[in-house]
Order: sequence, then C-alpha cells, then structure tokens
Amino acid sequence: MPFDPGSDRVSALHALRDYLSGLINDFDGPPKDIAPITKQLADVVRELDDLSPVQRKGTALDELAARRSKAEGSRRA
Repeated sequence: MPFDPGSDRVSALHALRDYLSGLINDFDGPPKDIAPITKQLADVVRELDDLSPVQRKGTALDELAARRSKAEGSRRA
C-alpha cells in the first residue's frame, strides 16, 4: 500500500507497519542492521495498540448479568 500523506493516522500507521514488516521479511544483511527496523516496527505496533481499543469477549458471568438485566428491564416495562 503506497503512503498517502493525506490519510488518517491509523491508516498511515498500518501502511508503515506493513512496509516495515516487508523490509524485515526481505532483509538480507548483517543482524546489527535490522535492529533499528525491528525497534521501529515494535513502536508502530505499540502505537496502533494504544489507538485501537481492545475488543474483549465477555465471560459467562458477564453474559448472565446481561441476560438478568434485560429480563429485569422487560418486567418493569
């Protein structure tokens, strides 16, 4: 994906992540030269994680509480 300077931050970070991943996958040099690229990739991934909320699945107790709450609400209506 080519970089578009007018894109939003998350899209730009995704493009940078993909570019850096490609560099690492195709790297054919001394290990010391890849260290800054892997650090930059880790920083980009961390920034993406900070920008994107984690989607968590509820536990069985969360599901039970939601059903009870829904049932209590329908009884009151």
